[in-house]
Amino acid sequence: MFIVEQPFASDFFFRSLEKLQAPVLASAAAEEFNVANRNLNLVSDKEFVEYYRKIPEPLYCNSENGLSRVATLFPDAPFVRFAELFKNKTKFRQAVAPLYPNFVFREVDLTELQTLRYEDLPRRFVIKPSVGFLSVGVRFVDSAADWERVRTEILRESAAFADGKSADFPREVVDLTRYLIEETVDGEEIAVDAYFAVDGTPVVLDVLRHPFADATDVRDRIYTTSKKFVRRLLPTLETTLARIGATVADALDTSFDRAFPFHAEFRVAADGSLVPIEINPGRFAGWHTTELAFYAYGVDVYETLTRGLRPDWDQILADAETDDAVSYFAIFETPSALAAVAATAATDDVAFDYDALAREFSTLFELRRVDWRRRPLAAIAFAQTTEPQELERVLKLDVERFVRR
Repeated sequence: MFIVEQPFASDFFFRSLEKLQAPVLASAAAEEFNVANRNLNLVSDKEFVEYYRKIPEPLYCNSENGLSRVATLFPDAPFVRFAELFKNKTKFRQAVAPLYPNFVFREVDLTELQTLRYEDLPRRFVIKPSVGFLSVGVRFVDSAADWERVRTEILRESAAFADGKSADFPREVVDLTRYLIEETVDGEEIAVDAYFAVDGTPVVLDVLRHPFADATDVRDRIYTTSKKFVRRLLPTLETTLARIGATVADALDTSFDRAFPFHAEFRVAADGSLVPIEINPGRFAGWHTTELAFYAYGVDVYETLTRGLRPDWDQILADAETDDAVSYFAIFETPSALAAVAATAATDDVAFDYDALAREFSTLFELRRVDWRRRPLAAIAFAQTTEPQELERVLKLDVERFVRR
């Protein structure tokens, strides 16, 4: 079962839905993607609800914008209860606190934030919206000077958000009125797309590494994966996710009534344990970047979820020792020069040079064009390389280079 929402839906996604013929909720958002020209199993609200009640098929939202629709259609469903807890970063942190008793965190509202002293906070911490997406509003702080600058920026952004001047995402997806402050964990950042089976067993569909350009970088520019990387982390991931799933189910005093998809992010601590950053419910990696699993390992995550399958990791990783390929996706934000044009609705003859961007990759699987006049992104690339230098170069690419006049 699928709910299609803005801001983006890929052709790969729709081809999978055509193959599966799973129910797709008919909506204005779906129509905006020209679904009338696709062979989808579109159903009405009533039919969608009836199917959900009769068939224990997984429910998937291609965007977190669809979560509010799910809550309206199925207000009492276990899916909604799990989604609400995972989506609220503070509630999630409270729920898993028994697993991480020494982890320091606190939530603040805008009033408290105005007077909060750096001396009363962890020496190094990250502050982010309690409800957020795509690194919006996320900042690292490691000094009193940092804190004063960050606090000023947050208050300014929150005021614009309250005035409706920052509306890329609905409040169910990004809410700049409450913030979670939590200690930073040194170590590699990783992400995983997976689902909890009905018995709570986690089924991992991909494992991704999230490199950064420097210590202050919070962008989602590149995520990479390789067979060596997955083989190293898969056992610990499965164990950690199983514990988190069981702990959250206990906190809610409920259980999964169908497979539950999610996208999780972790830091790998010095002792090899995994500390969760967040778990995003009802979806996999945003903007359909989860489809890297197909290019890297031949895994269609939508089919795997819907049919209750599990990737054959033993077979996929059989040649991990000798396979040096690194597959990755790269997200390119809208250049400021183009964002300024879009904001003023100017008719300047400007464009994003996709051909020039394509030449940056040694092996390019796909380059997706995003409507930069309406979205904060201009392009998403899926690529592969055996050269670490390529990853470093793409990670630091200046998008302003691709503005064509």
